[in-house]
Amino acid sequence: MTLRNGQSAYGAGQVIARDDVDDIIVLGRRMPESVWVPSVEYLPPDSCDSKVVEELCERIVRAHRAARRCFGSSARHSKNAVSVWDQDGWCGRQASLAKALDEGCVPAVKRLLCEMFCGEAGYGVAMGREDLTRVRACRRNEATHSLQWLDGLLTLAAEIGALEVANPELGRADGFPRSCTEVDVLAGQIEHATGALLSFPQIAGAYGPLIRSGVFPRIAQFHYLAAVYVRRLSWNGNHHVVELGGGFGGLAYFYCQGACGRYTIYDLPFALAMQAYFLGMALPSLPLRLFDEPRHRDAMSAELLPAEILTAEPVGDEVRPDFLINQDCVAELDPLIAHRYLTRLRPRVGGLFMSIGPDLSGASEEIAGCRVAEAVKRAGGFRLIDRTSFAIRPGYYREIFRTV
Repeated sequence: MTLRNGQSAYGAGQVIARDDVDDIIVLGRRMPESVWVPSVEYLPPDSCDSKVVEELCERIVRAHRAARRCFGSSARHSKNAVSVWDQDGWCGRQASLAKALDEGCVPAVKRLLCEMFCGEAGYGVAMGREDLTRVRACRRNEATHSLQWLDGLLTLAAEIGALEVANPELGRADGFPRSCTEVDVLAGQIEHATGALLSFPQIAGAYGPLIRSGVFPRIAQFHYLAAVYVRRLSWNGNHHVVELGGGFGGLAYFYCQGACGRYTIYDLPFALAMQAYFLGMALPSLPLRLFDEPRHRDAMSAELLPAEILTAEPVGDEVRPDFLINQDCVAELDPLIAHRYLTRLRPRVGGLFMSIGPDLSGASEEIAGCRVAEAVKRAGGFRLIDRTSFAIRPGYYREIFRTV
């Protein structure tokens, strides 16, 4: 395992009182008067000198430049007043990565991707320096982060049926794990219920509490649960899953382990670079296709493609998902772009469309984004068959639509 850098001074965890955490956090369950919370551990950035990293980043730059040749530079002018995202990322947070990609500067691309989870390019996509600075600012912040992580793990276990939940009508609080050993036991119960390994690649400066001595970031809990939903709702053993806006590739990572078929992500250029780096490092045996590379014929493969394909004329035959998923993406799009994506995909979806996100985007107080239910209604051709809370993330909903 990669050696950890800046190991927490709080050892294997600490016992805190309810009043010792920030009042603003919202937990999914009732908290006892005091609770043990695990320490947060911090991985260093990856080595830029690795041959594997060098070759992967060269592929990423080649694919990016090929996409820009194909689709031109019009995407660079997609800034607008109704979306927090553009080609420079979340309010410009990924501008350095976008610039390095456009200039074909492999050393700069390597540096930014090797520190993806703790560096400047991660914020809004994959944790990043701003979140990390807040967590490390003081003991209280770290304890708050750990308590949210612990609550998320318990909520995940309850949601997938791996944990017996206390009945609040009996006046009881749920039993929080009291040690690292009990966390590992709970992780084993979750894996037994889902058949999917609860572990995270130890790369790119990731940080979070430990599961079986490996860092497991809080954001990975969201992606793990979403991947479990996709697996459970997919009835075809050799299907094609398409994700709109794949973040750093977390959902794809958890889904592609042990699954069959194709997994395709359509996204902005800087995000495709992050996904290619993460999946290439995390799952080296997974056949990974970047733009303008030959398609793989393996039982399981992943491909990362520019979102411009979804608005091109004509759309290629490869855009035929058996299962379409959106996690956060549609709620933060320009409504016009969201309409174009959904209108173009609707007649091609052979199964379900699952959306996970808030009704109103939390990306910015000034930018409202696009409510998914309204975007789907405007696109037409979808029927809502289920809407329920995405329990692990307060304020988020899981909506399932079927094409009609």
